[in-house]
Amino acid sequence: MQPSEYGRNEVGQFATIPYEDVDPNKINNLAAQFDRLGYRYRVIHSFGKHRLEVYLSYNPETKDEQPVDLWEYTSLTAQKSLLAADVVSGITQFLIAENVKIIKDALNGTMPNGFVSSPGHTDLQPSDFTGNINQQNAAWDVYTLMHNDFETVEVGAPTIRHTQTVSFIYPITLSKENVGRVITTPTLIKSENPPDWAVNGLPDDPPATIGGIVLAYGWLKHPPTIQQIAGQKVQLVQEFQYGVWPLVIYGVNGAFL
Repeated sequence: MQPSEYGRNEVGQFATIPYEDVDPNKINNLAAQFDRLGYRYRVIHSFGKHRLEVYLSYNPETKDEQPVDLWEYTSLTAQKSLLAADVVSGITQFLIAENVKIIKDALNGTMPNGFVSSPGHTDLQPSDFTGNINQQNAAWDVYTLMHNDFETVEVGAPTIRHTQTVSFIYPITLSKENVGRVITTPTLIKSENPPDWAVNGLPDDPPATIGGIVLAYGWLKHPPTIQQIAGQKVQLVQEFQYGVWPLVIYGVNGAFL
């Protein structure tokens, strides 16, 4: 039987198929079959007319179902060590490896040559740091902050979520491409094809180096999540988390994809 009503709404394609009969038992039995199959339906008995309407989450007249795409950009934040963060003032850019080690040793109570009397207490002076005057002053300011429990700063850690809504008969194929890997912003745009509004303004920060280890910014691709929702629809959710990641762990051939 051809659908009497079909179309597309905010959650994808749909269709309504009616069944009519003068025998109410036939309609009731047919409704019971669709009920066991989990379909949505409606039965109407009125003045000797008996009708069953079955609501489909797809259109049987359409050969190729197109998923409904929803893109979300969420501006989340995370706490990051002051020693490893890029801050607005740029002070941490003057931290060199030698001074970072001095700060860590002083805070941990492991400074040599009698610098530390107990963990977290030291008689360090700006002149105890190495480098030029800007590097010494930056190290002293960062040390002073961390010594007084200001050890982390809040940094941006946005997340992109891509949700596809399809009917329960849609042939879902889980792609494992790049799952668990960090991809660059250009790779995200090319491989995932987000809409223009989601592309504009995506962060793409330059890499940094700490202790000789290269830290590069990118998007960690999480495994997909599948869930069944109302109306015999299924949602496939894919998330990408932006952050700074060590190349020695997440890189491929010394770089992100």
